Amino acid sequence: MSNLEMDFHQAMIHIYQEAKDFDYFATRFRMMVEQHGGVGTARRLLSAGNAQEGLNRLWEHNRLDLSVEYHVLHPKFQELFDDNIKEEATRRLGKLDYTVDKEGNLLRS
Repeated sequence: MSNLEMDFHQAMIHIYQEAKDFDYFATRFRMMVEQHGGVGTARRLLSAGNAQEGLNRLWEHNRLDLSVEYHVLHPKFQELFDDNIKEEATRRLGKLDYTVDKEGNLLRS
């Protein structure tokens, strides 16, 4: 696992830990990260076609900065993902009227 993949993996673990602060226990997500790693989990979730429940929960708590979609589109991590994965992340955030700019800021569209 490269350093960048390890950083992404740690970011996925951070999602789970931070979400607990507002009583969202994403146990299935944590298990996926443990089983498939952070990058593998992101690829699986974004290849599923439909937004996961977790994205909506994070949106309800105004914490899309904790979403897999945000991390996939963050400039630091983009090289880990192909265009299809990044396009799906963009589409899902766009449905919630959000985007990620070139500096990695989450912005309301």
